[in-house]
Amino acid sequence: MSGAEAVATGFGVALFIGGVVLLSLARRGGRRVWPIVGGVSRATESAAGLAMCFAGYHVVAYGGPPGWITFRVPEQLGWMVFVGSGVAVVGAVAADRVLPEESGGD
Repeated sequence: MSGAEAVATGFGVALFIGGVVLLSLARRGGRRVWPIVGGVSRATESAAGLAMCFAGYHVVAYGGPPGWITFRVPEQLGWMVFVGSGVAVVGAVAADRVLPEESGGD
């Protein structure tokens, strides 16, 4: 394993674990305050956690040692994984800003 592969694998695993932690925090309920963004609902935390897990998996798939993970989006479309993950989180945060708290989004 080269140095670049080790860094990509470590970053991907950390991103995946962060996503799992965020998913577990979302199950605990209540609104949390994120730095810069402000208050977010459980649904937004769930979307962000899922996006982090998905992106972390693909960071390892693309940057890790060849052959470790063969089930992935084709490399020429890999950018769509990361853009889609970002759009999912931004969309969830935007929905938090538009929908009132009592609408059942929490």
